[in-house]
Amino acid sequence: VFVPDVDYPCPDITRLRFADDIAQALFDNCFDITDGPDAPDVTCVELDRELVLMLSNEVTSNNFGESYEEVDLQAPKGVDSTYKFEGYRIYQLIDAGVTAQELGDVSKARPIAQIDVKNKIREIYNWIQFLGRQSGHQLKWSQDLTQG
Repeated sequence: VFVPDVDYPCPDITRLRFADDIAQALFDNCFDITDGPDAPDVTCVELDRELVLMLSNEVTSNNFGESYEEVDLQAPKGVDSTYKFEGYRIYQLIDAGVTAQELGDVSKARPIAQIDVKNKIREIYNWIQFLGRQSGHQLKWSQDLTQG
């Protein structure tokens, strides 16, 4: 396990312990990392000044019935470490070449909808807290194209 930029003579080993925990979790899980849910199939229907997107997950998807669950290897000890499907974030992209790492770049991607599973979950953690509203489970979403 390697952690760069350690101060001497009295280094803080917090980052080293964190890296060690991740390495140990990967080893314990036979280096099988969390894949995340499969992307849904999207069917688009064009109407007058409106697009309707219908999202579906086939039986062969690991998220069939929006039921994806997998152990999160980076979850802190003592908390629910199961990563569960909680919803969709839909983006408008400048072109098909935009990568997942570029979704935060407003010149390439713009979030246009967030659809949450209807349950008692009010806060989502990616070990950085994201606050969002619970809008109910929806599989159909449309956008009025006359609004920006």
